[in-house]
Parts: sequence; C-alpha cells; structure tokens
Amino acid sequence: MGRPENGLRTKNPSGGTNIYWWDKLLEAKPPEYMEWLSREKGFLRSTIAKGAKVLVVGCGNGREMKDIAPGAGEVVGLDIDDVAVKTAASSTRAFGNTSVVQADARLMPFESGTFDNVICVGATFGNFGGQKGGILKEMGRVLRPGGAIVLSVYSEESLPVRLRVYGELGVDISRVSRTGTTVWLDHSNIISEKFDEDRVRRFANSAGLEISEVARFRIGTAYTLVHKADGGRPDKTSEHYSVEKYERLVERTKNEAFRNYMAAEAVAITTGIQNPGSKTFIDLGAGYGRILPLVAANGRNVFSIELNPEMFAELERRSNSSGNCKAILGDMVNFPRLLEGQNVDRPVVMILQNTLSLIKDYVGLLEKIRDFASRNKGEVIISVSKQEALEGMGIKFYESMAEMVGQPDFEKTDFVRGLFVSKTGYEVKWWTPEQRQKIREVLGGRIVRQYEGPNFYILHVSYTDG
Repeated sequence: MGRPENGLRTKNPSGGTNIYWWDKLLEAKPPEYMEWLSREKGFLRSTIAKGAKVLVVGCGNGREMKDIAPGAGEVVGLDIDDVAVKTAASSTRAFGNTSVVQADARLMPFESGTFDNVICVGATFGNFGGQKGGILKEMGRVLRPGGAIVLSVYSEESLPVRLRVYGELGVDISRVSRTGTTVWLDHSNIISEKFDEDRVRRFANSAGLEISEVARFRIGTAYTLVHKADGGRPDKTSEHYSVEKYERLVERTKNEAFRNYMAAEAVAITTGIQNPGSKTFIDLGAGYGRILPLVAANGRNVFSIELNPEMFAELERRSNSSGNCKAILGDMVNFPRLLEGQNVDRPVVMILQNTLSLIKDYVGLLEKIRDFASRNKGEVIISVSKQEALEGMGIKFYESMAEMVGQPDFEKTDFVRGLFVSKTGYEVKWWTPEQRQKIREVLGGRIVRQYEGPNFYILHVSYTDG
C-alpha cells in the first residue's frame, strides 16, 4: 500500500509518497531492525511451500518478493503507489516468476481463492489505519482454502526502539497515542502501529480467520492466519473432526488391520530405540496426543507439535500432566524454528499414522527432518499407508469413519495413484512403491528397521554411527 518497507509512508524531500525513508533505514542498518527483517525472511521461506502462488500486499520496493521468489511458483506484488509499483517491477523482473499490480488493497482485482499464501509484512498492516479490518477480509477472500496469511507487525515492546530510530533518521513525529499503540508521522495523518496478540486475534476473528502460529522477533511479531473453516490444518474437513470422534473411530477402531498398524508403531517407538531415556522425542502432527503416554514414559523429554486448535487444546492438557512434555502450537513444516532454544540433542523425530500425506511439499519436509536429525545426531521414524491397500482395507476403514471424513467419493478416488477422496472433500495420499522409495532416498541415513506390512510401511533411520 505505497509505503517504504519499514512501515513508514512518508514524503521524499523532492516530493511524492514513495520509499525514501526505507532507503535511509537500509543505509543506517539499525541492529534491531536488521535482526527483525532477517528472521522475518527466514520465517517466510519456511512457511511458503515450494511452487506456491503468493500475493504480497503492500509490496513497496519488492524486498519481500525477492526474498521468496526463488522458492515460489509465482509471486504477485500489490501496491497502490505508482513509484513503488515501478520500483518493485524493475527490481524483481530478473526472477521470471513475478508481477506487480497497482491496486487498492481494499478491493483486490483477483478471484476468490486465487493464492496459496498472502503476506503483508514489514509492519505494513499498521499503516492501513481504519481500513485494516476490511483489507484483512480481502486477504482472506483471495486466499485458497487450506492456505495461510502471514502478517508481520511491530510488537508491543517495539515503541522505544522505533522512536529512537525515527529520530536518528530525521522522521518528524507529530504525536504518539496515550497508549503508545499509534505514532503519527510527518503531520499528515500517516500512522505506524504496534500490535499485541489479542489485538491481532480480534482482527482475525472479524475476518473469519484464526491464528495458527506466532513467531516473535523482538521488535516484530509474525502471525500465521488460516480460515476458521480449515480448523488450522490444511486439507482436512475439520468441521467433522473432534477429539472424541478421533478416539472413538480411529484409536478404538474395530478394523483389525488398522489396530495392527497402531501396534506396530508402538513397537517401533518403545522397543526399536536404544537408550530412549537419553533422547528427545519430537512428534510432528501430534494430534491430541495419542502416543504421548508411550514416549513420555520412555524418553528424556517430548515436544509435540500440532496445528489444529481443538486437537492442540487436548494435547496441551495431556502434556501438562507430564513433567517432561511440552506442546507447541504451530505448523509441522516449521518445526526447526518452533524448537529454537530447546534442548534437542539426540532427537527422535516422528511423523506417524500417515500424517506425511497432509503435506503438499513432502520432499521439502523430509529434507528438513533429515537435516535436523543428522545435525543433532538423531533418528527418524515415519509411517505411511500403502497404495496397494487402499482399494481393500483402506475403503473399509474410511467407511467405518464416515462420520468424521464423509463417505468415499469413488468418482474422485484414484486407486492407482493412491488418492482417497470423500464426498466432503477430505483427501489423503496412500503411498505408491515409488513414493516410499523416494522417502527412503531423501532421508538417507542408516536404516535401523523397515516394516513392510500388507497395509502400512514404517521406516526407522539413524544418523549415528551405532
């Protein structure tokens, strides 16, 4: 929305609203801002999947577009300021997958559900004044179901640093609100705002969104927002999901093959790991904590990561009852960042019960898991459903849990590719032999154990010498 990327919309001495003060900020390099922008860049790259179509709202001179273009499929910048549009288009042209649109963010010229991600970062959201709520609703409108919005804003503790830096850069401050939330700049009603989590949550709620992840960077905070209808977990029919249904229909299933699968997972966790009491267990996509009692009783400590708010509430309750467990609300694809500062020496990273099928860029996640476990001298346990079993055992299993996922849609289900689709839109991958081989190739390491049952595949690899 026509602003320099530090959040200031102000005037160049030669006239015109442009990115003059942002250029000055980059020249000055205040350490607090440089740290924020560097960590913001890492957050964006870890959040946006390879090949994603991304909208950058208030693209300014194109800084964020350049940060994410190498890994994205397409990046579209939007700004109302003509100088910003020309600058962003020129600075990003070489990437070949970018474009810039001049438009008002209150009425975006895109069809609903166009983008995998919508980002508004560098404190831009705080420049929108009384239009913030309407603009956030527009972001939600153009976001596809299962996608995510990233807002990066000034944190509640940012004011002293901001005022110091504004002074160093010669920014004229006309007044500061009594609470310190809003700063008016240049005697022209240009504003810059800070936000706490409750305030962001109120804006999100009014736009039909909810917070799924929070990352704090001292003077800045990044929030990942998803549609409430997604329940915080992409590609799930969350309106049918509940802890009670999952326990009754899945954990206590009468399907013998699936019970055997859960038993095999338990064996891999409880007997396949040497000296478990010296290791950290990390459960990605932990749900409500189905396996928590097993790992809590055996491991040194346990970190369980879950994105679905309802599942997380039960997971957190169960974790709090054990002294060595911690529940973390967030997207599993960002687990290395979510675990920053924690003691994760000799980790056992687990992604169980076909949870890997929820991840669009599963190779990217496997690479993160491999690098994390290898760097920390750890192990990995992954279990997935086999494509060969979908037509028989798989269909029977899903029919037994139709109350939760819906009846099978046989017109859309593809047994050859291993894709199950229900009439409510629930989709899940059952892995072909080639895809299972790909999992092994990407993870590498030393194979400790492979379980090739008729219906499911469990792989345990280690990155230690013995």
